[in-house]
Formats: sequence, structure tokens, C-alpha cells
Amino acid sequence: MVKNLHPDFIEYQKFIINHENYKGLYHNNSNLEKIKWYYPLKSNSEGQKKVEWAFKTAKKNNLKYNKLQPLKDIMFTIHPTKKKPCSYCGMVLNLNYIYMNKYFRKDVKKQFDIDTDYLTTIFELSEELILENKEEEIKKYFLERFKVSRLTENSDIDEIVKECISSSFLGKNRNLGPGAMSNFPDRLDGFHTYNRCCRQKQDKGRSKDNLATYSKDRRAFEYLVDGNLRAADKYMKSDTFNETSADHIGPISLGFIHDPLNLTPLSISENSSKRNKLLKTDVDKIIEIENENDTTLMSWFNFEIWNYYKESSEQINLSILRDALLEGQSTYLTLLNYLFFQNTSGRIIIEKLIIEPKLEYFNYNYEFIGGEINELPRRVTKNTKKELLRFRERVFTTIKNYSDKKNRRKKIILDEETKYLLKALKLNETLKNDFKKIIFTLQDKIISEKLEEL
Repeated sequence: MVKNLHPDFIEYQKFIINHENYKGLYHNNSNLEKIKWYYPLKSNSEGQKKVEWAFKTAKKNNLKYNKLQPLKDIMFTIHPTKKKPCSYCGMVLNLNYIYMNKYFRKDVKKQFDIDTDYLTTIFELSEELILENKEEEIKKYFLERFKVSRLTENSDIDEIVKECISSSFLGKNRNLGPGAMSNFPDRLDGFHTYNRCCRQKQDKGRSKDNLATYSKDRRAFEYLVDGNLRAADKYMKSDTFNETSADHIGPISLGFIHDPLNLTPLSISENSSKRNKLLKTDVDKIIEIENENDTTLMSWFNFEIWNYYKESSEQINLSILRDALLEGQSTYLTLLNYLFFQNTSGRIIIEKLIIEPKLEYFNYNYEFIGGEINELPRRVTKNTKKELLRFRERVFTTIKNYSDKKNRRKKIILDEETKYLLKALKLNETLKNDFKKIIFTLQDKIISEKLEEL
């Protein structure tokens, strides 16, 4: 039992006790400042009263439930949000069976070379798979892995994913697990107080200190795009994207930013058909957002290409623009990879140019209410500092491993002059401008080769 409950969990307890869905549920909580949440069935008659209440509630509301696990089904069905904060760390997770389990993650790594963690959802996995694989291949994999016989590869991918979740919920396979295990009547709401994030306190990978490494959009690190990545990661976990895919309006694989402004809900099937294409409707939406917010949704290293398109959009085919942006993105990462290995001060230069400008986003927490983003001051703690260290290492790992990545769509060969300029970069007051000159020169080259002659 946790003695020092997280403040968010205490508020959650009050919310459950006062919610109409739990009307008539026995609890000894006249004083909400000292809530009784534990009612063991075997050692306390109060637990049995709760079981009786659950079945009466199910009958009264005509709730269907599995005879093998009735209490689990009933308490999940009546739960008002299907989410709860962890009593230890406060992380809010979904109560449905959407999180990848150990052997499923290993198989995904083997089959698709994709790294995931135990807080990766099947929705996030689907979005990731769609970027590099045909929809038919993804459908076939899910159908075979989850042994779903009711559907075929002709079924909609959203329907297949929902069936995979349902199959796991019913215990037909162990590929997916819930954010918190069922535990009624021992716990008032029917679920363990510890969420998946802290269920095994002895596992260092699940410790509070390491929570910041989870639930991030890995691709934002792979492409090193601009934007408030911390706010974007939190936004993707908000109710706005409940059981949908958090789609980047402008694909980050083309250099568009990882930021709440560039995110919108999209079904898995819609995301599958879109992949990383540039659609006219999306391009129009991006320009509209840019005008409304007096900003750009494009990262600086592709800005010249994007700006050239906007100034002459009627003459440029979107597929050609996409190809130009993809080359610009790949060129940027190739430059950083070369700089890392060939310049004796490469790591420090990358720290100054790439990492330091992003650190300011870690000074704040973010909440999302009615489409508005509230920025809240964040207290710097030991865990905050560890999060920053992990962020740095993820950036360096991305850059270091870029040249070894499989399935690179654009193989960039740097000319000798560019290599010389990268090797010559020095830690002085002109560093930023010197690096920008290299980038802008290569952007101009891409524009002249791909866009100007059209």
C-alpha cells in the first residue's frame, strides 16, 4: 500500500466517489480528506457488499459481461473515463488492453526493426508501422499475431486493431495489457492503484526516475525536427486523441515540426492511406495555421525549400515538393552524422547547435483544456536533470546511428567542399552562422535542382 499518494490520484479518488456511476456503492468515506480505498474480499464483509452492488448495477443497466471475469467487465464498463492516474507517480494510463507486452514487443523488433517500450500502445505501433510498410502487410501481421479469425485482410485496419484489443481484453492472447490491472472489490474503483508504469517497483525500468523516457514520439528524435517536443508528447497523450492516431498534419519525416500546432486526430485507416504523403488539404491547413499563429510549421533546416514553394505554389507539384523536403531532411541528418564522427569537437558542436535550443521546453509542464495549451512553471528536481541527460543521449544516439539505419529513402553523398566545411567548424562566436551557411547552401542546391526548373 502506498502511504504517500500522488496528489492527482487523491483527486481521482474524490472524483470516483462522487460520480453518479458509483451511486449506491458502499464505502466508508464521509471524510474525503482520509479516504478508505481498500476493501479486501476475503477478510472483510464490506468487500462482499461491493460485489453484490456490482451485479445489481449490471442487471439494472442491462450490462453484458463475460461470465469468466464478470467483475472486471462490469467495473471497466461503468468507469466514466477509462483512464486513471497512478497512485505513485501520477501518470495517467488507459484501463483498456492497449499496451504492448514483452513478447509482442520482441516480435515487432524482430519483424520490423522498431523499438518500443511497455507503455507503447497498439495505436502508436500502428501509426509507426504505416510509415514504412504496406497496409496489407500490417493487417496480415496483426491477424496472425492475435489469431483473429473473424476478420480478414479485406477488413478495415481500425476494425482489426479494435478486434486485437478485444481479444486481449477477453484473455484470448497476451499481446496487450491494461494501464492498470483489474482489482475489484479490493480497490474501490475496481483497479490496482499502481499503474503499469510503477507496477513492479523493484524493476528499475519501471521506477519513477525513468518515467520520462516513456511515451515519447520516437520519430521526433529520429528526424531531429523543431517544435516544442515536450508539449507535443504530452498533447498526444491527452483526451483529444482518445483511441485515435495523433497525426502530424505536415509529416515530420519531411521536416515539419513536432509541436501541438502540427497535430490532429486521425483514424488508423486514414493515417494508413496518408502515410507521409503531402496532401493538398493538409498543405492548405498548414499554411492557414502558419498565418493564424504568425509562425512556421517547418523546421529551420528545410525552411528555404518550404518558403520557396509557398511563394510559387501553383507551379510546383506536391510530389516534387515532398521529394525536395525529403532530400533536405536526409541531408541535414547526414551532415550531423558526418560532423559527429569527423570533427574533433563534433559532440560539443551538436550540443550547442541542436540540443541547447530545445532545453527550454523542459522548464515547463503543459496542460490542454478546450484546445488551449497552458504552460506551467516546472520545478527542477533530480528527476528533471536525469530527463535532460536522457534527452541528450537520445539525440546523440540518433545522430551516431543515422548512417547505419536501414531503409533510408534518400542516400545523401556529401561533396568534398561540404565535408571540408564541416571538419573546419569551430566552437566560436560564428559557429551558428557557419553551420547555417552550409545548410542554406545545400537547400539552395536542392531548390535549383528540383524546383526552379519546373
